[in-house]
Amino acid sequence: MSERQPNHNLQSLMLGLYYPAVLGTGLVVFVLRITTHDNVSSALSDIALYYALLFGVFFSACFLSIQKTEVGKYGVGVFFLDLAEVLGMFLVYYFLGLFDPNKIVSPNFSMIYWVLISVIALQQVWALSADRETKSLWALRLVGVSFLVLGAMWLFKYSWANVIILVVLYALVFRYLKQSFAY
Repeated sequence: MSERQPNHNLQSLMLGLYYPAVLGTGLVVFVLRITTHDNVSSALSDIALYYALLFGVFFSACFLSIQKTEVGKYGVGVFFLDLAEVLGMFLVYYFLGLFDPNKIVSPNFSMIYWVLISVIALQQVWALSADRETKSLWALRLVGVSFLVLGAMWLFKYSWANVIILVVLYALVFRYLKQSFAY
């Protein structure tokens, strides 16, 4: 009888419980936010929904990265980096203002951007720890962090700037998907 490796157990725990729990929470609060609006046009003008959708796609891609990681390279350190990322994911949804199903709460964009900067930094360390780093992803992360720092420090106050940052983040996430999951 063969013994399971501890790394496999940690990876299974992350893939089977923690990551899906928070991704699922994100999906539920996204749908609840839609239902909080009185009409479709109100929902379509809610920037928090567009950010929530982006984060759902982004964190789903991160989930797939964990799946693609070889069991032998998924150790305790990588597991704790993933736990920190899951906490960051939860905080992003919280700062989007999605947790109150009874009213529309304005997003705290400065905090969202700081949390995302932390998540991207954690992902860089994660990629090096799990031996999954590529220079092209490093460049994407650097561009993303640059925009997020600008947003977190100065631009978060302006709705037009948050829309521009949203568009840039969508472009970066789709580039990330294309580079990471090209078949």
